[in-house]
Amino acid sequence: MEHIWDSDRPSIIYEVYIPRRHEHTLKFVLDSLFVESRFARIPEVLIQPAVKQSSDSEEKRQAAIHELFRRCQSCITGYTLYDVRGRFVDDKTGTIIDEDSVVARLIVADLDCDVPRGANQSVLNDAQKIVEILITERLAAEAPDEQQIWFVKYQQSRLWRCIRKPQQGQDPNPAQQRPPA
Repeated sequence: MEHIWDSDRPSIIYEVYIPRRHEHTLKFVLDSLFVESRFARIPEVLIQPAVKQSSDSEEKRQAAIHELFRRCQSCITGYTLYDVRGRFVDDKTGTIIDEDSVVARLIVADLDCDVPRGANQSVLNDAQKIVEILITERLAAEAPDEQQIWFVKYQQSRLWRCIRKPQQGQDPNPAQQRPPA
């Protein structure tokens, strides 16, 4: 067999539900987590809670932003988009409304953890801060006309991966073989 099963790892799954008309905004916000030049342009008000007031000097501030970006890279490596059709009751009129939405799913796991059941809790904690500060707040700011944006967190998840066996001379650590950002 050319593939092996990686041990299960604790993970958290986040989903963001937003009307289809905001799909571009959703992608823009999420993509900024993976490109450092875009990440550095995240509004200051959103970065400050995460970088703990490192405004002593521009150099320290940039170092704090770089560290936050590095932590983001270690816990969020991508996302998946789904098209969904939903129905809900308008609380003002009582009518049923159909709405096409986009769902972004982020799976957060400590892929570098060598002990599968001893996950590095700081990675999962970092992810929660990143989602709460850099995704939810920014998305709300970028889509101010939207009445509701839903965020769902699945806390007790486990991740199993089927990975290709390393070839001779190749690094056996699959976490080190992620595609470059």
